[in-house]
Amino acid sequence: MLWFSLFACSPSDSCAPDLGPGQLTATIDTAAFTSSDATWRFAGAALQLNAPGADGDSFSIVLQTTDTGTPLDEAEAPFSVDVGETGGGWILYYPREGGSLTTQSGSGSLEVTTFDDTLIACFVGVLSDGGATVDLEGALVATGG
Repeated sequence: MLWFSLFACSPSDSCAPDLGPGQLTATIDTAAFTSSDATWRFAGAALQLNAPGADGDSFSIVLQTTDTGTPLDEAEAPFSVDVGETGGGWILYYPREGGSLTTQSGSGSLEVTTFDDTLIACFVGVLSDGGATVDLEGALVATGG
């Protein structure tokens, strides 16, 4: 069982002060991940975020409801989303070597500080492929709407 442990930034914090539109940066254990093409869109009432990496790896984040049960298509920032086993969303990481790591069997929260045409959020935690686990932390400024 994966535990996704998140040390949330507060909504007043600037989670991504040095990132520009479309950027996502993360540290997975000690390896750096960057994307300059992070975008989000609605798929029904759920939000789907995609961030292809420069080296063939990628992130995908799906958010369905906030911690208070508000559907994402009705949410207003700031808000949190539980990205674990019983939560309102999840995070997936696809390494270039294949396979995937996910938060779907864990627990935690993704903190959204801005939500309009731009989505600004921060996250930290642990990802798992069902066996191995890796630490994760990062921030994003995704464009879309």
